Amino acid sequence: MKNLALLGLSLFFNLIGYSQAFTIRDLSSLSDHLTYKRNNENTYTNIEGSPFLDENFVIGKVIINDSILIENVPLRYNIYSDKIEFKNANGQILEISNSGHVYQFKLGSHTFLETGYRTKNETEQGVLELLVNGNIKLYKKYRIELKEATKAIGFQDAQPNRFTPLDDEYLIAEGDAIPQVVKNSKILLEELKSYQPDIEKYIQKEKVRVKTESGLIRLIRHCNQ
Repeated sequence: MKNLALLGLSLFFNLIGYSQAFTIRDLSSLSDHLTYKRNNENTYTNIEGSPFLDENFVIGKVIINDSILIENVPLRYNIYSDKIEFKNANGQILEISNSGHVYQFKLGSHTFLETGYRTKNETEQGVLELLVNGNIKLYKKYRIELKEATKAIGFQDAQPNRFTPLDDEYLIAEGDAIPQVVKNSKILLEELKSYQPDIEKYIQKEKVRVKTESGLIRLIRHCNQ
């Protein structure tokens, strides 16, 4: 019950100040309060390609409700299932399900959050990578699809079941607002003018390529100054 009481303290911590948080050495120790779904490694054996951002597990950190810190956790991101997976002390691979808690994951240089976001007119729940933090936040949504096997037709060879990467989506959020997909660069620039009225001059002077990830990062960082 001590862990449950600690979860209730989450409102007193902010995202940056988790250094004051309660530290747990083993993510599995919270199994009474979190729901896990076992991942079957054999699911993808007959599929070409990989559903993972990186098939290897990376030692990282998990922050729950901005208040509980779990260190030295082997983590990886399954883009297809849109879940962060971890390996427990017994070598079992499990995935963290959405159980009403707020998660932040640090995998090497990547920071992921499980959060709601808007795409077109719909609100979805999923894992986003935080690219820029500040008053204006920039997120990245990795996407992949599973294409079914096809038979040989004419000059076209047969194709196996395969994972095919899709174009990544980028999202922005002002303050604590829900992240929204960037529809196009023209709309984005109009929105950013309220922060930097000379944004177009900055783009021309610094030769910022707005349609690239690196360009978007430079642009949002400039607006946060």
